[in-house]
Amino acid sequence: MAINKISKNLAQEIVNAVKEVVDKDINFIDKNGVIIGSTDKNRLNTFHQAGYKAVKTLSNITVEDNSEYEGSKKGINYPIKINKDAIGAIGITGEPSEVSKYGFLVTKITEIFIKEQELNYKYEADKQRINYVVKSLIYDSIEDKNEIESILEQFGIGVNQKFAVVLMKIKKNHNDREVEIIEEDISKVFDSIGNIFKIYVYPNECIALVNEQKYEKLKLVYMDILNKYKDKLNGGVGRLKDLYDTHKSYQEARIALQYSKKNNKILTYIDDLDLELILEI
Repeated sequence: MAINKISKNLAQEIVNAVKEVVDKDINFIDKNGVIIGSTDKNRLNTFHQAGYKAVKTLSNITVEDNSEYEGSKKGINYPIKINKDAIGAIGITGEPSEVSKYGFLVTKITEIFIKEQELNYKYEADKQRINYVVKSLIYDSIEDKNEIESILEQFGIGVNQKFAVVLMKIKKNHNDREVEIIEEDISKVFDSIGNIFKIYVYPNECIALVNEQKYEKLKLVYMDILNKYKDKLNGGVGRLKDLYDTHKSYQEARIALQYSKKNNKILTYIDDLDLELILEI
């Protein structure tokens, strides 16, 4: 996912960070030539012709005189390129002969900020897609099977596998930090079995889909990490089901969770309960 537009907040973060390093006034100019981030607040939202030219020509533009380009002061303006296209320009104010030594450093700092933002966008987008798939399946509220299958395929997950639902619930009466630590350890369990299809549901529930291989791995892993939470955490695991029967596994996981709560167990597999025990819950 490539960024094609820089927000004003990110532009300001970039110029502030660059100024810390080079101690010169810095401007971030967007694709339309408007300064959207600056260490000189008086220049925000003004047109910067030299920066605009840098964007359009994909080349460094040096300003030798304050009247040479509209809205531009002495300095050098560098196009910021992502995938060969300029998404803006970064300008250093000062005598060109003096500030030219900072060009490489300034553009690299800017690129690092933008790439980090790209990763954040991707992470958030992935999280939303995972959330959509898991909730659609466990609540049996599928609107578009093609979309579900497309998302699964993007994550390298075959749709012909069987899946089981794992439901972990943190008991009440813990402070926020305790809950956060337990959640981190639950994530460690899922991460250690290679499972990324997990979501958090308020209040204090973690739900994951696991395929057959991860279903077996879970038995080997969870006690090592979660055993210390015997009085703080309960969980249930449904049976392996075809993709579009995942909601049935979710219902079974809820039954297994109730058994765990009643018997103070960390994790119960519905497969380990006989009918008599299930009816008692």
